[in-house]
Amino acid sequence: MQTKLLESILQKAKQLQMDNKKKCLNVPCLYVAILDICKEGDSRMAGKYDQEEWKTLLQMVKKDCIEDRESLIYLINQSSDESYVKWSREFRIWLSMNRRSAVDAYKYIRKYGNISADIQSLNNKKEDSDIHSTEEQVISEPEKKDNNISIEQIVEQTVLLRETLLDKIIGQNHVVTKFADGYFEGELTSLIDEKRKGPKSVFLFAGSPGVGKTFLATEAASILKLPTIRLDMSGYADGNAAFELTGASSNFQSPQPGVLTGFVHDNPKSVIIFDEIEKTHHNVIHLFLQVLDAGFLYDSYYAKKISFLDTILIFTTNAGKQLYTDSLKQNFSDVPKQVIINALEKDINPMTGKSFFPQAICSRLASGNVFLFNHLSANDLSIIAARKLLECQENFTRKFAIESSNCEILATTLLFSLGGHCDARNLTGAIKKFFSSEIFEMFRLYDKKTLLKKINWKLDLENADVSVQELYELPDDSAFLFFGDKRLEDSAVNWRGKGNFLFTDDIDKARKIIKNHELNFIAVDYLYGSTDKKKYLNAEDVSSDGKILFEEIKKEYPELPVYIWETDLYEYNREEKVSFFNKGANDILKINFHISEKDEELIDCLMIQLQQQKALDLLKTKHQLVSFETSQELNEDGTVGEIRVFDLRISTAIEADEQKDIVSAEEKPNLHWEDIVVSQDAKEELQYFQGYLNHTKEFLKKGAKAPKGILLYGPPGTGKTSLAKVMASESDVTFLSVSADQFISKWAGEGPQSVHHIFSVARKYAPAILFIDEIDAIGRRRSGEDSHDGRQEILNALLTEMDGFKNISKKPVLVMAATNLGGNNRNTGALDPALVRRFDRSICIDLPDQAGRKKLIQILCRKNKIIQISESMMDNLAERSIGMSPALIEGAINAAIRDAIRNNGYVTDDIINEAFEKYNNGEEKHWDKTELVKTARHEAGHALLSNYYNEKPSYLTITARDNHGGYMLYGGSETKGSYTKTELLHKIAIALGGRAAELVYYGEEEGLSTGPSEDLKSAVSIAESMICRYGMFEEITLGVLSEEQISDELSKEIQMKINSILSEQLETAKNIIRAHSSLMEALVDALLKKNYLNKKEIQDILG
Repeated sequence: MQTKLLESILQKAKQLQMDNKKKCLNVPCLYVAILDICKEGDSRMAGKYDQEEWKTLLQMVKKDCIEDRESLIYLINQSSDESYVKWSREFRIWLSMNRRSAVDAYKYIRKYGNISADIQSLNNKKEDSDIHSTEEQVISEPEKKDNNISIEQIVEQTVLLRETLLDKIIGQNHVVTKFADGYFEGELTSLIDEKRKGPKSVFLFAGSPGVGKTFLATEAASILKLPTIRLDMSGYADGNAAFELTGASSNFQSPQPGVLTGFVHDNPKSVIIFDEIEKTHHNVIHLFLQVLDAGFLYDSYYAKKISFLDTILIFTTNAGKQLYTDSLKQNFSDVPKQVIINALEKDINPMTGKSFFPQAICSRLASGNVFLFNHLSANDLSIIAARKLLECQENFTRKFAIESSNCEILATTLLFSLGGHCDARNLTGAIKKFFSSEIFEMFRLYDKKTLLKKINWKLDLENADVSVQELYELPDDSAFLFFGDKRLEDSAVNWRGKGNFLFTDDIDKARKIIKNHELNFIAVDYLYGSTDKKKYLNAEDVSSDGKILFEEIKKEYPELPVYIWETDLYEYNREEKVSFFNKGANDILKINFHISEKDEELIDCLMIQLQQQKALDLLKTKHQLVSFETSQELNEDGTVGEIRVFDLRISTAIEADEQKDIVSAEEKPNLHWEDIVVSQDAKEELQYFQGYLNHTKEFLKKGAKAPKGILLYGPPGTGKTSLAKVMASESDVTFLSVSADQFISKWAGEGPQSVHHIFSVARKYAPAILFIDEIDAIGRRRSGEDSHDGRQEILNALLTEMDGFKNISKKPVLVMAATNLGGNNRNTGALDPALVRRFDRSICIDLPDQAGRKKLIQILCRKNKIIQISESMMDNLAERSIGMSPALIEGAINAAIRDAIRNNGYVTDDIINEAFEKYNNGEEKHWDKTELVKTARHEAGHALLSNYYNEKPSYLTITARDNHGGYMLYGGSETKGSYTKTELLHKIAIALGGRAAELVYYGEEEGLSTGPSEDLKSAVSIAESMICRYGMFEEITLGVLSEEQISDELSKEIQMKINSILSEQLETAKNIIRAHSSLMEALVDALLKKNYLNKKEIQDILG
């Protein structure tokens, strides 16, 4: 991503490198290339390059009095490759990270390539020894320092420290600047405060592993050229570790100086790095109290106090996880020191149950410099990956004289291959392993007869999965916002680059845009809207709309990248930029009012970098990574090899100890909304929560409150678990499933711990759905009697987690719970009220109505091609299955499928009818013909009476099963809310229709049988309800009678009334049957021929 002018310079420099047989691109080659390009003349360049860039470069070269070409050529010939390897690598990374012009490159070369000094010291040049941190050993010799050092020298050393670290340390600008400030303070205090106690400077680096804490400490020591020791404090975890640090006297068998005090004795001016201080023993912590307070330790070997007054102490720790583990923030520059110290003090060591940092040490450290390191962004990690790949490549080329090229193009892919939970340490480790293993494979297949001269690295992204390509590509609806001077508006309107360019100069409109749009980043003109006429030493002190908006964004949208827009009107100095970094600005964007091609490509590059971050966050959320294959090939003559990375695809990546808790992508059920039957209300409510989980930011911007949970209750088999499966399938979030009885343990405390663990995992992979089945196992209503039951502690843990402060609205965990309690009375009264209150909504998942049952049957038929039944049979089954749960209906249909498979056929109407009957009522009983005729007349009597009273029969059978000899079903009543007295009397008559038919056909003696026993129970129950519950007979009561209110005398009266009602309705039924004897005969004949009749067949007979 360079301008045409810079491309010409690089091409010429590359040619010079090859002509002079240099292995890497060096500074002299670039200088000569610039000189040659500049001497080619204006006329030749007209129209070829950007004229403004061309003229600016000419003026800068002329102004700087650049060295003559002969000296530069001499330097190219005489200098060694090793002297420029590191510089070349850094330059190539610098080029690749943004849109660069020839002017940018010239400034970079002048700043970091000191040609004059190189020429002067060419023959006597002596490389400074690098200071490499090694565990528990002196890194370098102390530098002799002048006691009369001036303030100017301290400032110069501090600026050098800061500038060098800013170039080397990625993603921690605020720490670097504050570290330099702390160093300056320590140096200054050591000179002006003669009474001071304690070390010269004390630093505490806190943050997650692999963010550069130890790296910054060792690099700082290298720059300061001070003797350095790094102590891995995990090696000092036992009670006697303090003696190892402070030495053993001659009274011991092996007297020796202390590892710590002995080093300081020999190197009073030094840097001491205590790495992972939280892992040391408390006895060692108490040693530090003495060092920090008094500035010395007693060494038993030397038998004297060792002064630490001139030492710089750097402590690193991974403690304080509550600050960064579940945080959405990446930039922690605005976290106050006291907040960090408090978090360290409250972080408990699970092994000891005590704080990692006692209060005493925390108070001492608080007086020093305490920094919380940022999480490294995807772009930060990509730069680190590119640097490491180039380092591996250059080391390989230098050692074996085999050229290796383009390996840095794999940086982002190798980053994605570690998923969203990688850090700098495991990333660099993975790169070293990848590079060495691929080189091994190349040379394992290599033919030793030819000489391999070059290895090319290639990434095949074009043939990767679409889901992988989307990680690398910028979505079409991406947008960004600039706030400031109106002169940028035309450029925004005419924008042709990546993403949608949003612009406003109104702070209220800016707030609305931020609230209503999903922005990739915001650029704020910090000085815009200033009303101050004062001149400030630092621009951050101004009062302006830009400042107000910037601070609002950092407070309300901490995860949103915000940049300081540097306009044509003002150029920020270095100190002002440092101030902005400390306030949490991601960077400074120099964008002109009239956007140039260079500005456009800069914004495009930034959008791509931020897309990398989104992609990495997406992989983290879905606990996925990018996996790939590699191949090694040689050209025809075997001199050039190619290592190709191909077949890129998405794979699941869950930590081993958490795999049992999370439902993987492969395990997620393939169940969707169209595959289940649920009420529209329940569906809409669940889809709302699903939408919130998938698009959290949009919902929060609209003012939506983060949901806590949904309680599903209802009869067994109604699809509560299926709804959870649908949410797992439809929601593109982590899904965890657990049964409540898994929390119950015979060991005290284990149950609550299991609850805390599952919520911890859910929050780690949030947004997530946590489904708890059979929650009544721990959530029943509490009473005084069960106060000692371990389930109460489990319930308390659940309540705490659901309503705790750990819940983050932007990374929600939605709890879905299911119970069969309350299914019959349609309420959740059996559950603990405190638990029910924790849920945003309690939804009754009831038995489906007829339309729902038919839809379910249609779904099952669509999913199973073996089912080939008629539409009328579907209607019939839907009518007949009143009171059946979806689980029972599906079970009956599965039984039909099994029957069809056994018979090598399809599921027909007859097969599914038989399967339905067998599943619900048992195996068929074979009765003689006389009994069948009697049953047919009995069931026909029911059907005739039902049809007579407009209760259309939906199904009629005389096939005897385990629990009946035959039966009739009629539909249409499940949607009816109440009944009149007349309608209830009709129901009694229908219930007595079977006995009435038997009496009509067989007389008073033969017509009385045991067959109608269930019918009589039903008729008596209806009559009793009419009298005692509905008050329909005023001669007995107009109110409701409970069992306690019914005396013996009243009971007899009620029984007499029941007999009267039944007798009257039985007589009515017999009269109707006699009046319609021909229809009765037709119905009986049809039943005897087929054994069952559906609704249509019944209606064809009865009309």
